[in-house]
Amino acid sequence: MPPEQIPEFETIPDRLVDAVASALEQGRRVRRGLPGAGRLVLDPAFPLIHLHRRDVVQPHDEAARLICMSPSYILAPGRRVAAPALASLVQAATLRLIERAGAMLLLELWIDDAPDPPLGHPAEPGEAIAAGFELLASPSAADEAEPIFQVMLDALRQVTLDAPAQVRLTRGAPVPPNIESLFAPLGGPPPGCLHVGLAVSAIYRNPETGNRYPRLFHELRRQLHTALVESAHAFLRTRTNTQVHHPLSIGPRRLDRAGRHSDRGLARLGNAFDFLLEVSPCNKPQAWQAFEASNHEREPAFQYKPLAIDPALLKRHLYNLPIDDIDDPLVAGLLERRRTEMDRQLTMLADRNTPAFLPGSVQLYGRPDAGLLDLAHQLLAILPPADTEHTPQVSAHRFLDRARAQIRAYRERDAGFHASAQLRDDVTTLLVSQGSLLIARDYHMPAHRVDALVHHEVSTHLLTYFNGQRQPLRQLGAGLAGYESLQEGLAVLAEHLVAGLDAERLRTLAARVLAVASVPDGATFLDTFRLLRHEHHFDAEQAFILTMRAHRGGGFTKDMIYLKGLADLLAHLAAGGQLDPLYVGLISLEDLPALEALRRRDMIDPAPLKPVYLSTPTARERMPQLRRGVTPLDLARDIAAG
Repeated sequence: MPPEQIPEFETIPDRLVDAVASALEQGRRVRRGLPGAGRLVLDPAFPLIHLHRRDVVQPHDEAARLICMSPSYILAPGRRVAAPALASLVQAATLRLIERAGAMLLLELWIDDAPDPPLGHPAEPGEAIAAGFELLASPSAADEAEPIFQVMLDALRQVTLDAPAQVRLTRGAPVPPNIESLFAPLGGPPPGCLHVGLAVSAIYRNPETGNRYPRLFHELRRQLHTALVESAHAFLRTRTNTQVHHPLSIGPRRLDRAGRHSDRGLARLGNAFDFLLEVSPCNKPQAWQAFEASNHEREPAFQYKPLAIDPALLKRHLYNLPIDDIDDPLVAGLLERRRTEMDRQLTMLADRNTPAFLPGSVQLYGRPDAGLLDLAHQLLAILPPADTEHTPQVSAHRFLDRARAQIRAYRERDAGFHASAQLRDDVTTLLVSQGSLLIARDYHMPAHRVDALVHHEVSTHLLTYFNGQRQPLRQLGAGLAGYESLQEGLAVLAEHLVAGLDAERLRTLAARVLAVASVPDGATFLDTFRLLRHEHHFDAEQAFILTMRAHRGGGFTKDMIYLKGLADLLAHLAAGGQLDPLYVGLISLEDLPALEALRRRDMIDPAPLKPVYLSTPTARERMPQLRRGVTPLDLARDIAAG
């Protein structure tokens, strides 16, 4: 409806006010629509309300996007709703929250297009961008709650775009200009209500055109969310009887409609293709035979399965998901990063076997830095080549039996563990795909490594997949952005904890780094093969597989994450990080702060299954050592020492 057709006033029915008051008295969350496209979301667990009043309906109103980050907020189009009706609703909610918690915080927020004097630095060419915030409070409130206001000011100053935010405290009416306080008929807010105003400078708009810079606004919104959470925690902890032990507990405790739709949509689109399977050659046995017949002098010709999806069509569906409309910045950030990753994966599939594939891989996984390369070289220098010619081997069929036995053991503990294992002709070694362990039919492995590989694949990759499938946030089963590095770190750690991480395995992880590093430097398949075969003394078939993995698709840098993931995980444990939360699903170490916040809000459940190897005597003996600080080099030295 155009603004000129909007009725001047609408009222809020008394029965709605009574229903809200009754729900809060009973400790129930309330989520209701208000006249004029308004919205009310209140959670009695958090005695606070973020309020915004606006004059007309604006679908992309920035202030509305800022207050809906709160677990309790009221969005009320001011001109459409009669002030007495809105005042009655806010007063009723305020009194009920004070009755429950002893006090409550009402923060009214608005956008200031032209603060006087100026506050913050707008996005002008050549100047550092700084957010601007004005905190407003009546003189009596500012004096009474001085420590709270100091926390608020300090938290707002931590909002840093190009430069730290500029913040000022003004003693005055905590309401937008030319709008009367909702408590004016009462002569002020009721006892126990701290009423605060927050004016946010519109530094995210083009000063000339007034158009919004979307990415700048998203970053401002994300950081302001953190500042408001810290401010709310200080108030709740010191002024109320509410037991909120950590700032991360403050936030929405359920996904909104846009969040549910985006989460399910991303998971569905992710399951529409298997990225690793699509970029892996399907003719490895034939390519190896031809390469061996050429005396390792002719580059092999690899073949790939035809793509079963249209990357462009999936991208269209990907960007139709309403991720930008999600209220909770933490959830929006997790899903946005995953959307970007899937976009890059789909681009790589479209570029498979072309020169454009390698730059996409570097974008997605990176390339080994100097520290990782140095670690790989040191590992290869410490660990001598093993005599694999006389090592007893196990066939793919034998390994399949052992993997299925482990799957059955987990299914006995949890009937929802619907994993499977099968032999395939279109994989090169071992691969977990959407709950299935795929084993190359011609694959063989040292007999002493069987248990290690079973726990690598079944007790890590399959277990975390099914744990993630059981989470309210479905993306934990489909995989958050960058989850593969932690997955491989956990899987290699599992090998160590069952005493199956040997010298040849560590040499392989190091060689993968060197193979990957050679590709962006312009190495051909033969160059990489000769590097591994002649300089680092891998046997011909091992060198072939390592080289194939690094050159597949046009140049694939993923293999560096095995050693990097292990090093990062060991550093996490040495710094006091816990292991159990890492099995909650397919996650990355980078996601842990956001996931911890969601766990404290009961939006993520504890992992239903834990790996069986964690309770073995070997794991119990080795875990304290890892917590004291161990690096991959330490593991290598212990192995080399016998």
